[in-house]
Amino acid sequence: MQCDSSGGYCSPRCKSDELALSGLCKYDNCSCCIRDPCPDLNMQCDSSGGYCSPRAKCKSDELALSGLCKYDNCSCCIRDKCSGENTECRLHGGYCHHECKSDEMPLTGICEHEGCLCCVRGPCSGENTECHLHGGYCHHECKSDEMPLTGICEHEGCLCCVRECKQTTECEMLNGYCHTSCMEGESTDELCHDGCTCCARRIPEV
Repeated sequence: MQCDSSGGYCSPRCKSDELALSGLCKYDNCSCCIRDPCPDLNMQCDSSGGYCSPRAKCKSDELALSGLCKYDNCSCCIRDKCSGENTECRLHGGYCHHECKSDEMPLTGICEHEGCLCCVRGPCSGENTECHLHGGYCHHECKSDEMPLTGICEHEGCLCCVRECKQTTECEMLNGYCHTSCMEGESTDELCHDGCTCCARRIPEV
């Protein structure tokens, strides 16, 4: 009766538009064939303007909301209110979304709906040779374990984010410091880790 209460029927083979669920029928060689694998939960999804579907089946411009469909493996697919066309955001070279990618700058107050951001690919994300030579990349914000170097990236407000070098005892014994690049007049000994160099003042030869 488990299959019957789920709105299905037991059969050795289900139709192409049906979902085959195991463990709900008396015999192991039978599956519970359900036409609608994701029924609504008291019409909550429908009243929200969405439809129930397996979690991975929502479209790219839809949000997958949980708790509005009968089964846990189903989501309520609702069209993302941020995905509509916005002229002002488009003029900035961006698009409206509820979340921006890591290489995009989120601009607020441009998109129509509350909670929506105008995602613009930052000018910092372009290739920069000098920053690359330091072992870094240009971005408007660096991570907590990175050093922000100014005056290297091309655009204003962009930082060259270089992974912070940890000091080693061997380098410290030479009165040096670990860095991705050394200044002129400093020796470069391979006593640091993660692509960092030990920068120590050269002792003048007598």
